[in-house]
Amino acid sequence: MKALIPLGCCLAVWTVVIVLVLDSGLSSAAGPESRPAGALEREPRPLVDDETPELTVAVAGDVHGEPPIRGLLKAGANPLAGMAGPLRAADVAVVNVETAVGTGGTQADKQFRFRASSRIWGALRRSGVDVVSLANNHALDYGRGMLPGMLRGARRAGLQVVGAGRSPREAYAPAVVRRGPHRVAVVGLTRVIPEPGWAAARGRPGLASAYDEAAAVRAVRAAARRADHVVVAIHWGDEVARCPNGVQRGLAARLARAGADVIAGHHPHVLQPIETRGHTLVAYSLGNFAFYARDEITRHTGVLTARLAGGRTRGRRFAPARIDALGRPRPTRDAAARPMRTATSGRACRDRGAS
Repeated sequence: MKALIPLGCCLAVWTVVIVLVLDSGLSSAAGPESRPAGALEREPRPLVDDETPELTVAVAGDVHGEPPIRGLLKAGANPLAGMAGPLRAADVAVVNVETAVGTGGTQADKQFRFRASSRIWGALRRSGVDVVSLANNHALDYGRGMLPGMLRGARRAGLQVVGAGRSPREAYAPAVVRRGPHRVAVVGLTRVIPEPGWAAARGRPGLASAYDEAAAVRAVRAAARRADHVVVAIHWGDEVARCPNGVQRGLAARLARAGADVIAGHHPHVLQPIETRGHTLVAYSLGNFAFYARDEITRHTGVLTARLAGGRTRGRRFAPARIDALGRPRPTRDAAARPMRTATSGRACRDRGAS
């Protein structure tokens, strides 16, 4: 990835990076924590100075359309309106849509099945969302036959879609968003699927599965060749776990080395730590966003905004929120925001020796 240097600045100083090409087997043997994330497998990047143009990317967690959100959408209300500010303020905003969208289909044989009205697409777009990921364990709750219509509906509303497609090529392909001179690639992945048949395969529509870690890494590398910055939206982790597991940490390291600048996780339904690994910002779980939430801990949410420049993270801001009784994220601050800030700090995980 190439940084964009404004005209008129002083002579750029380039960092010479000696890249040691390792066999993938040797990399696995060394373990994901054997070298700093982002230290290898990336193109050399120029030093970032105060004149390097910045880009902002906002990411948030899970969105669905179950009651009471269904009633809001039916009434023409926007369940995301309370947190539209940070989404609209960013150059690019990304969320995970964890539901089938539309009518018809054949319900999957599973305990929980989600379906949302197609009005959800317009609500997302009006809130400032640019890209949605469908790579999760609910997008195909009413069969893969609904997927083409979901893709059309989202795109008709002005959204780009990642993480699902009519073929593996489409499912793993990035959405490339242009903002002025910047190009941002967004990749959607899931490591939570009800059954292997949900994964996209030759001749079979489906999801971009991160159980195939080699395919996930290839997708991120391919995205990095097409853009200045790469954002990965990934469904992973253990439900209601406050700390990331070993799989999350290991895969985050691999995706960072492959070129991810921001990794936005979801699925645990609670907030998990936000940290920087090398040049990569990793939010292990951003929790629910517009979602029914019955326990207090699952009501804690927020929007993470990353400031990117020169192919690296330059800063970040987390806007905390709490999901209300109608499933809507509402901004919070001061003492009310303390649980959200504590969860994203990772302090509890460090105290337990989990990090």
